[in-house]
Amino acid sequence: MRPTEDDVTVPLPPLAEVTFTDASAQTWRQGGEIGGSLEVALREFSAALGAAGWGLDKTIMLGPLSARSGITVWVRRRQRVLLMLWEKDAGTCGFSWGRE
Repeated sequence: MRPTEDDVTVPLPPLAEVTFTDASAQTWRQGGEIGGSLEVALREFSAALGAAGWGLDKTIMLGPLSARSGITVWVRRRQRVLLMLWEKDAGTCGFSWGRE
C-alpha cells in the first residue's frame, strides 16, 4: 500500500515552535521558528529526523553568509519530505516542511 499524505509525520526538535499547519497538501505542511544559527537548526532537525528513521538524501544551501537558507530532502521508506530552513534574525531560524 502506498503511503498517503496523512501518513507523513515529521518529528520536530524540542525547541521548534510551530506557527502554522496546513493539511491541504497544496503547500508546506507545517512551519515555524527555532532558536539558533542555521547550522544549529539543521543539526537539531537532523538529530530529530534521524532518531525517527529518516535519512538525509540531499542538501542545498543557498545565499551569501548574511542571508542564508537551505533545503534538505529526507527519505523514510517510500516517503520523501522537503525541509526548508532560513535565518530570520540573529539567533532565530524559520522552518517549513512538506512532501516532495
